[in-house]
Amino acid sequence: MNRITIILFALALVFGCTQCNPNAPDSKPNGPAITTGGVNPAGITKIDTANLKGHMASVVGYDPKKPDKPEVNNFWWVDGYVSSREAAKQAHRGKWYRFYKDGTFEYGVYEKNLDKGTWSYDLANETLFTKTQDGKETMQWRSMMSSTRDKLVLVGPEVGPNKGDQMMLQPYLQKPVPANVTW
Repeated sequence: MNRITIILFALALVFGCTQCNPNAPDSKPNGPAITTGGVNPAGITKIDTANLKGHMASVVGYDPKKPDKPEVNNFWWVDGYVSSREAAKQAHRGKWYRFYKDGTFEYGVYEKNLDKGTWSYDLANETLFTKTQDGKETMQWRSMMSSTRDKLVLVGPEVGPNKGDQMMLQPYLQKPVPANVTW
């Protein structure tokens, strides 16, 4: 890993992990409402995907300086996953996501496609909301991105199925194979 990757991952660990015990009761009695999967994007206006801004513009390969250029829809591999739950960490080994400008995405593990769904992005809070047909990737993530736009760090909220988890993703042109995943 290069120095920027390590720094970003360390910052995500320090600032993102507010509660390391997933079995502890939630400390915020007036916290956000929980919906299926812990995601509550109520009040979030779906962004104008024709004019993407923020981190998701880079994730879908959209260049606002070249709006007539086709997007490069990279596969974003999970390059590291931090969780107090070992099963959650192992479930993300070899996982990838592919986001599209129209607000849809697909995900899988290694060569296998698992499901597809929709995404929305709250630009003001830099929060990504995903919803899948199978419900397994119906999540809320706070996002951070490296200045080089080639590392995306997602941090789980204080409540929900990915409570306190963090993952780092990197773009690639193909799906991973087991030999590619070194963590």
